[in-house]
Amino acid sequence: SLTMPNGIAAEYTYDTVGRLERILYQNGSTSIRDLSYGYDELNRRISFSSNGPSRPKDSPIGSVVINERNQYTEVDGSALQQDENGNQILALGYKLAPL
Repeated sequence: SLTMPNGIAAEYTYDTVGRLERILYQNGSTSIRDLSYGYDELNRRISFSSNGPSRPKDSPIGSVVINERNQYTEVDGSALQQDENGNQILALGYKLAPL
Protein backbone atom coordinates (compact mmCIF):
# COMPACT_ATOMS: atom_id res chain seq x y z
CA SER A 1 0.00 0.00 0.00
CA LEU A 2 0.94 3.62 -0.44
CA THR A 3 -0.12 6.61 1.65
CA MET A 4 -0.13 9.95 -0.16
CA PRO A 5 0.75 13.26 1.49
CA ASN A 6 -2.98 14.12 1.83
CA GLY A 7 -3.53 10.97 3.94
CA ILE A 8 -5.29 8.95 1.23
CA ALA A 9 -4.07 5.34 1.21
CA ALA A 10 -3.98 3.21 -1.92
CA GLU A 11 -3.97 -0.56 -1.51
CA TYR A 12 -2.95 -2.61 -4.55
CA THR A 13 -4.03 -6.24 -5.09
CA TYR A 14 -2.46 -8.56 -7.68
CA ASP A 15 -3.52 -11.97 -8.99
CA THR A 16 -1.34 -15.08 -8.90
CA VAL A 17 0.52 -14.11 -12.10
CA GLY A 18 1.22 -10.53 -10.99
CA ARG A 19 -1.52 -8.64 -12.85
CA LEU A 20 -3.12 -5.69 -11.09
CA GLU A 21 -6.64 -6.72 -10.02
CA ARG A 22 -7.71 -3.96 -7.68
CA ILE A 23 -6.81 -0.54 -6.31
CA LEU A 24 -8.68 0.55 -3.21
CA TYR A 25 -8.39 4.20 -2.14
CA GLN A 26 -9.29 4.96 1.47
CA ASN A 27 -9.28 7.92 3.80
CA GLY A 28 -8.96 6.24 7.19
CA SER A 29 -11.64 3.56 7.20
CA THR A 30 -13.75 5.32 4.53
CA SER A 31 -13.55 3.84 1.04
CA ILE A 32 -13.19 6.62 -1.54
CA ARG A 33 -12.76 4.65 -4.75
CA ASP A 34 -12.49 0.97 -5.63
CA LEU A 35 -11.06 0.08 -9.06
CA SER A 36 -11.14 -3.50 -10.41
CA TYR A 37 -9.56 -4.91 -13.55
CA GLY A 38 -10.17 -8.14 -15.49
CA TYR A 39 -7.96 -9.90 -18.03
CA ASP A 40 -8.29 -12.47 -20.79
CA GLU A 41 -6.08 -15.53 -21.30
CA LEU A 42 -3.59 -13.42 -23.29
CA ASN A 43 -3.14 -11.02 -20.33
CA ARG A 44 -5.00 -8.19 -22.07
CA ARG A 45 -7.07 -5.98 -19.82
CA ILE A 46 -10.66 -6.61 -20.89
CA SER A 47 -12.73 -5.11 -18.09
CA PHE A 48 -12.65 -2.22 -15.68
CA SER A 49 -15.05 -1.18 -12.98
CA SER A 50 -15.06 1.69 -10.54
CA ASN A 51 -17.16 1.65 -7.41
CA GLY A 52 -17.44 3.95 -4.46
CA PRO A 53 -19.11 7.06 -3.23
CA SER A 54 -17.28 9.30 -5.67
CA ARG A 55 -15.51 9.26 -9.01
CA PRO A 56 -13.34 12.01 -10.45
CA LYS A 57 -15.38 14.63 -12.30
CA ASP A 58 -13.31 14.04 -15.43
CA SER A 59 -14.13 10.30 -15.42
CA PRO A 60 -17.90 9.71 -15.49
CA ILE A 61 -17.57 6.12 -16.75
CA GLY A 62 -18.01 3.48 -14.08
CA SER A 63 -17.41 0.24 -16.00
CA VAL A 64 -16.45 -1.01 -19.45
CA VAL A 65 -16.27 -4.40 -21.18
CA ILE A 66 -13.65 -4.87 -23.90
CA ASN A 67 -13.60 -7.69 -26.49
CA GLU A 68 -10.66 -9.66 -27.95
CA ARG A 69 -10.16 -6.98 -30.63
CA ASN A 70 -9.65 -4.38 -27.88
CA GLN A 71 -13.00 -2.72 -28.68
CA TYR A 72 -15.44 -1.47 -26.07
CA THR A 73 -18.58 -3.62 -26.18
CA GLU A 74 -20.31 -2.17 -23.13
CA VAL A 75 -20.07 1.09 -21.20
CA ASP A 76 -21.89 1.36 -17.88
CA GLY A 77 -24.27 -1.43 -18.94
CA SER A 78 -25.08 0.07 -22.36
CA ALA A 79 -24.19 -2.02 -25.42
CA LEU A 80 -21.73 -0.89 -28.07
CA GLN A 81 -21.27 -2.80 -31.32
CA GLN A 82 -18.77 -2.76 -34.17
CA ASP A 83 -19.02 -4.17 -37.68
CA GLU A 84 -16.46 -6.65 -39.10
CA ASN A 85 -14.16 -3.72 -40.01
CA GLY A 86 -14.16 -2.34 -36.48
CA ASN A 87 -16.46 0.61 -37.21
CA GLN A 88 -18.80 1.58 -34.39
CA ILE A 89 -22.38 0.78 -35.53
CA LEU A 90 -24.30 0.83 -32.23
CA ALA A 91 -23.62 3.15 -29.33
CA LEU A 92 -25.69 3.60 -26.19
CA GLY A 93 -28.80 2.23 -27.91
CA TYR A 94 -28.49 4.28 -31.10
CA LYS A 95 -27.72 2.81 -34.52
CA LEU A 96 -25.00 4.89 -36.16
CA ALA A 97 -25.07 5.80 -39.85
CA PRO A 98 -21.81 5.49 -41.82
CA LEU A 99 -20.01 8.74 -42.60
